[in-house]
Amino acid sequence: MKGQLIGQVFIYIITVVLVAFILFYGYTAITTFREKANQVSFVQLKNNLQNTIEVLSFDFGSVKVKEFIVPENINIVCFVKDFPNTPTLSGTKYPIIEDSVNSGVNKNVFLIDKNVEESFHVEKIDAQEDLFCVPVVSSKIKIRMEGMGDHIFIS
Repeated sequence: MKGQLIGQVFIYIITVVLVAFILFYGYTAITTFREKANQVSFVQLKNNLQNTIEVLSFDFGSVKVKEFIVPENINIVCFVKDFPNTPTLSGTKYPIIEDSVNSGVNKNVFLIDKNVEESFHVEKIDAQEDLFCVPVVSSKIKIRMEGMGDHIFIS
């Protein structure tokens, strides 16, 4: 009788350890999967923006309203115009973007959550404002793009 009791306790301990290991492994796998999905979403956004701008910039007078999917944790996407040249920024809500642009870092698209999460460079962007920001709605942004022959105008 005593041997059975010790055997049952041993089985319960092994079961608890095994269940804890499986839960920990599952949580880690899901977290890693979500991080990879966000990285893929970022790369897709960057490639889609670059390809769209490259194609439309040479199509003078062509206007398209494009919708882009952004990573899930991003709330705002900001563009700094770099055509004909990059401006000097001051007095914006985003001092990190100002510092980046004013110090000559070659980046003009910024993905913002509470802080700047990611940034990259896309060629030949013009806008009415030096810093043009678009709010994210349902993990998407809509941008009006107009081909100007040698650059693109966004609004």
